[in-house]
Amino acid sequence: MFELIASDLDGTLLENVAGYSDETYRSVRELIKKGMRFIVATGRIYRSASLFAKSLETKDYVISCNGAYVRHTDTGEVLLEERIPEEALLSMMDYLDREDAFYCIYDAETIYSKKPTGLVEHYLRLNRTLEPEDRIHVEITEDFKKVVETDSKILKLVVLEKKVEILDKWKNILSKMEDLEVVQSSDTNMEIMKKGVSKGRGLKLISERYGIAPERIIAFGDHLNDASMLKYAGIGVAMGNAGNELKKMADYVTDTNTKEGFSKAMRYILEGGVSR
Repeated sequence: MFELIASDLDGTLLENVAGYSDETYRSVRELIKKGMRFIVATGRIYRSASLFAKSLETKDYVISCNGAYVRHTDTGEVLLEERIPEEALLSMMDYLDREDAFYCIYDAETIYSKKPTGLVEHYLRLNRTLEPEDRIHVEITEDFKKVVETDSKILKLVVLEKKVEILDKWKNILSKMEDLEVVQSSDTNMEIMKKGVSKGRGLKLISERYGIAPERIIAFGDHLNDASMLKYAGIGVAMGNAGNELKKMADYVTDTNTKEGFSKAMRYILEGGVSR
């Protein structure tokens, strides 16, 4: 019997940046009715991730910022908060500024960006439809160093770059810096947290809190920042839109996120179609 399901959001549970399908909602609700826990595990900040968790009526922990921040949506308990050390963060920012890279920095509640672009632009539009207490905090500022000096709670830095060769160069250099964990959640970004941070570690802490063995967990993902989670779970599921590297390490590959991959996989697994 499976007891816990953990799923990434973008490219996995969500059809697009804005939301999930009615079928996905019904699947999650059915899992919870059967006594399973459902955990959102994402690179997004907690405030954004918790909106999806609450809309699915999960009332459980959320793994946000790729595992740097784990918090219960109902009780508010913070199970884990791993901030990037200030010295490492400033060194990284100095390097990226010299390279003229575009990046944003996150704490649990706020995204700091030098201009409204991509996901930041989406959040600004979304905020117009949300109640004040649910809005994602976005601060547009050129002075990131001042932010770091006044807010020592930075959990993640995200670099956006469309040229793969440039992103690879930055990734290779930053991966060698002490105190930093570097992963990708898409082919055009790089996400950097404190060394040792991962979704898998966050999932392990939650499972230990509940006394749930790894073999009773199913985890879903579509990119390499989900790899640690898929490895920890008894059954790791890669989406059809995932890269080949993640597919090779998964126990099962389902359909894409736009073709109900999550719901199809859950039906198949619970019917006994996959075992480890």
